[in-house]
Amino acid sequence: MLKDNWLEKQLKTTRELISDGAAAVGENRLVDAEDKLREASVVLASALTITDDVLTLRITVFRELAMIATRTSDTATALQNYRKALDAADQLAQRGEHPVLMERGTILVNVGGIHAATGRVEEGIESSKRAVELFDELGEGPNVALMRTFALYHLGACQLGDGDLEGGATTLRRAAEDGRGLSDDGNPDVSPILVEILTHLARALANTGEPEEAWSIAGEATERALALYDASGSDENLAQYLQGELDVVSYAEMAGRFDDAEDSFFKVLDLAGDNPDVLNRGMKFYDALLTRTDEELEAGGLPREEVEDSRRELMARAATLTL
Repeated sequence: MLKDNWLEKQLKTTRELISDGAAAVGENRLVDAEDKLREASVVLASALTITDDVLTLRITVFRELAMIATRTSDTATALQNYRKALDAADQLAQRGEHPVLMERGTILVNVGGIHAATGRVEEGIESSKRAVELFDELGEGPNVALMRTFALYHLGACQLGDGDLEGGATTLRRAAEDGRGLSDDGNPDVSPILVEILTHLARALANTGEPEEAWSIAGEATERALALYDASGSDENLAQYLQGELDVVSYAEMAGRFDDAEDSFFKVLDLAGDNPDVLNRGMKFYDALLTRTDEELEAGGLPREEVEDSRRELMARAATLTL
């Protein structure tokens, strides 16, 4: 009885420390939050009986510590704490009654994301594959689909980083399919991650000799990026949209869609204005077209005369920058 009472006191203290830590995080007092959560981890480490409640609280404590470390760009500490959270979740799952599939999958998504961002592709592939398997086991549901989308995105990015272009493209196609089925309502993460997925997928397709599909996918990415910019007005979303349209120019040119490439280029020019880098990109585009045969240009919807006229227009606009 004494042992049980002591454990209840430990659990009560831990929950209070977690609550205090969460409040500190909400006020952006990350050092104070970390101190409270570390104290909670010490209390849990002293528990003589490892109950389900102890393991559940360990998951929460170490996951929160990992998130704080991520916010301060301490990836090593973040990974260390995510592994501790995952170990507690795996122990709880082994007991049979508490599979905690969502918790384990979410932790693995975060681990995979860190590995993908830091170029540790083999670890990222392993973590992300485990996450996908857990979410597949969970079945359907918007939260499951969202987290599986992230897991597939990280997996695909790591596969591309490992040189597996076809495997990465296949994974990213599945991620895009999951992402398209999600609603933005109440979840601001859907559109931004889908733009990233489509952008990476288009690049992989272009590198595997599929420029037509790359052009189509990149076009979808830019439409979504433009919608994000229209909704937010942020410079970051604008830059993402402009870079996406420049990618469309490249893929359309590769696919022989010269008129579509020009349309995308002028969309960039209209928004960016007479930016020297944009004008230089346009000059390179038109110079490359002028090396094509008349037949090729006609087939691509941009006759030589139009290419020369557009090139002269860019030269005139560039000349005004030097006056």
